[in-house]
Amino acid sequence: MLTTSRFRILLLWLSLCLQLLTTACSQEEEARPTTGTVEGTVVPADALRLVTATATDGRTVEAIPDATTGRFSLTALPAGAYTLTFSPATGYVRPEPVKVTAENGRSVSAGRIVSGRDGLIRGMLTWNVGSTSYSATLYYGSISKSGMFLTGATSLGATWQQISLVIPGYGSTIPFQGVGTYPLGEAEYPFGDFTSYANGNAVRHLTGYPGFASKSRGLITVTRFDENARTAAGTFEFVGTPLQLGYEDVTVTNGRFDVTF
Repeated sequence: MLTTSRFRILLLWLSLCLQLLTTACSQEEEARPTTGTVEGTVVPADALRLVTATATDGRTVEAIPDATTGRFSLTALPAGAYTLTFSPATGYVRPEPVKVTAENGRSVSAGRIVSGRDGLIRGMLTWNVGSTSYSATLYYGSISKSGMFLTGATSLGATWQQISLVIPGYGSTIPFQGVGTYPLGEAEYPFGDFTSYANGNAVRHLTGYPGFASKSRGLITVTRFDENARTAAGTFEFVGTPLQLGYEDVTVTNGRFDVTF
């Protein structure tokens, strides 16, 4: 039979083993990951300014994509289903939401999130008529390697002015080829258009039109055209002849544009 002292030693040893086993189990539980990560890449890299992961219970986690690489990482996500939504940078469209499932201790890929340009024209277009300077506040048209159709208006209230610069890629004596100088008035295309609206009456002044005498009426000079970066810049000046009787020619000077599209 065990003596009292040996019995006590046995109990102490068993107690120590139980404590060690309990501690090991506790450490294993503490080391087990309780959250995961969702990663992805934005294309182009600067197209999105924010990525938001929304859980089924409404909780959100946000990440800002790297403007150079486009990579983003949503960390500390409890396991479960999430919907990724995107806040586009100016000039880009919002991609469709993406469904992902976060897993504890793992990094899950959301893949490539692709955004495209919205095609809207933004930037600067200014000109002078006489000694008065004007700046466009509204923009219309389209710009691509197929042609430049740029319109800027001061406003659309009771009184406004509008400049249009038109250089088609096809059907023009001098087709659009990006950077270069384009004479106005020598043919129907390319042309400049100055339109003014006041007292309920819109008056257009053109550099070229069927029936007009073919002569130099001005220039559009494109100093920068980058279809990949979607930027265009240049200068212009022209004399516009009114389409309606009873109006004088209008001389547009110091024209400048610097836009994204």
